[in-house]
Amino acid sequence: MMRPTRTAIRPRIGIVCLSARLAERPKRSAPVSRGCMNGANNRSWERGLAIGAAVLAISLLYAFIRYNILRDVPYSDIPLYIFNKGLALGSTIVIGFAFLLGPLAALRPERFLLHLPLRKSLGLIGFGGAAVHGVISLILFSPAYYAKFYTASGGINTIGQFSLLFGVLGLAVFTIVAMSSLPMMFERLGEARWKKLQHFGYTGYALVLLHVVVMGARGWINPESYSYGFISISLLSALFIVLVFAARSIAYAYR
Repeated sequence: MMRPTRTAIRPRIGIVCLSARLAERPKRSAPVSRGCMNGANNRSWERGLAIGAAVLAISLLYAFIRYNILRDVPYSDIPLYIFNKGLALGSTIVIGFAFLLGPLAALRPERFLLHLPLRKSLGLIGFGGAAVHGVISLILFSPAYYAKFYTASGGINTIGQFSLLFGVLGLAVFTIVAMSSLPMMFERLGEARWKKLQHFGYTGYALVLLHVVVMGARGWINPESYSYGFISISLLSALFIVLVFAARSIAYAYR
């Protein structure tokens, strides 16, 4: 029997590496080399960080124009207050990108299937941004910055309490989902429970929607909120979340 030539072996190696890129997690039965998997994971993290940085930069620019330029917020508020607004929008969009890849791959597999490994990196990057946003919000939380959340006597009103509640619950859900993404969790939980926890992220995203709706709905009906076409960050976040859920519903119906 003739030995296979190097030319005949190369395509098989390429197929193995391609399967590693397509997989969200390595299958036990797939003979994928560790080097191939590490290379695919590193590429997905590099691309995820690049996407996250670009989204954050655009979000910060949007927040700067809307609040510092159009609404005369002092430039001294850029380091925390303005940065926190841009971070909130950027984190919402990056997490949404992670959720969008599944429906897009279902609708256009020839174009988006190869990008599925980005879901993990984008999801964790977005979660990290959301966590930092929560910390900064607690630092700034006072009548000076969030007067609409306080009563005349200095207590937190109903809007403020519900907004905080939904934000904290959403972050808690994303924390659970992020922990389930650790490499050893799939083996410990089993495939069925692991998938349920991953889908639990949609609950967290719905809580984020409630968070921004309660926080900003009153301002959305104010004509001043639409100066020069720059809508509020809370409304922009809400519209993007609705878009993600709409895409998921379309993909589910298509399937």
